[in-house]
Amino acid sequence: MTTLMTGERPSADDTGAGVLRLLLALCGLTALLLTSATLVAAPAHAADAPAANQPPTQAVYLADRLRENPVHVTDQLPRVIPPSMAPDFARLAKRTGVPTYVLVLPSQSGFGEDLLSAVHDELGGDGLYALLDDSGVRKAAAYGVNAPAEAARSVAAYELPYDAGSLRNFERFVDVVAQGPEKAEARAAAAGKKLRDGYEPVMPPRACCVARYVRGPGRPDGPHGRT
Repeated sequence: MTTLMTGERPSADDTGAGVLRLLLALCGLTALLLTSATLVAAPAHAADAPAANQPPTQAVYLADRLRENPVHVTDQLPRVIPPSMAPDFARLAKRTGVPTYVLVLPSQSGFGEDLLSAVHDELGGDGLYALLDDSGVRKAAAYGVNAPAEAARSVAAYELPYDAGSLRNFERFVDVVAQGPEKAEARAAAAGKKLRDGYEPVMPPRACCVARYVRGPGRPDGPHGRT
């Protein structure tokens, strides 16, 4: 009589457990592969997303505001430059004699001609573009018009005190633009020279008195005495 040894053949329970472990391992591997594929494809889908599904950039937003009104005043400076001052800036902008677009924004990083260029590209209109903060004109650029943007900005910065205010600074800016490139450049050069000359180091009277006191009335004038 032949005896069947149970150790020679796995039981049904062992076989079922092995199949279950195999299925679980396959499921885990499949989930890992799907997750990796999703992570790799996500950046590509984000880059290919239609522009309508992406938030507008600052330049797009500001260009839209200028289409509504050529003067945009931020609402983030209500105590210094409230939006109600927009008509005052618009009235002054008419003095330039060219289409003029004005942006009054808080001071920020990247605040400059790059932003004006991007806004001009989005808006598509030639003219004089001025970027202001609460102190005055920070950047200005002319696109397709003959306007001394940088010279006028320099004159306004050189001739007026820093705390003159944005409206007064802008008024000086537009008046210089209206003078034309030749006169504006000459005025900017003269104002710059005057400013530089005013900063020449001069010993104040108090310092002179201190130096005389240290030297004393009976001391030699030079390091080696009088000759």
